[in-house]
Amino acid sequence: AKGLVWGKHKHKRKRSGLAVGAALGLLVGLLSRYYPQTLFWGEGSLQCAIDGQATAFAATGHGLPAALTAGALVDPSLPFAGPGAALQVGAAKLAAIVLAS
Repeated sequence: AKGLVWGKHKHKRKRSGLAVGAALGLLVGLLSRYYPQTLFWGEGSLQCAIDGQATAFAATGHGLPAALTAGALVDPSLPFAGPGAALQVGAAKLAAIVLAS
């Protein structure tokens, strides 16, 4: 009987872990809805960050459709309007990393 009790707790932990993972995935997805720059990592997105998005995000080979970038709070196809835009994208990327860790 003791084994049955412990077995039940294992399944409960698995389900709660799955729920937490799904919730975090949903949060990262919502974040990327407003900051599509958080969807990708690597050279292309690094180039955008280095030059203040003077290189359009679409030109980096990610091929984001217009429907995905239409709701962006900071348009990834235009250079940053100012330091506030760069700060927003940086904070969004940091949040995505923290949530995904």
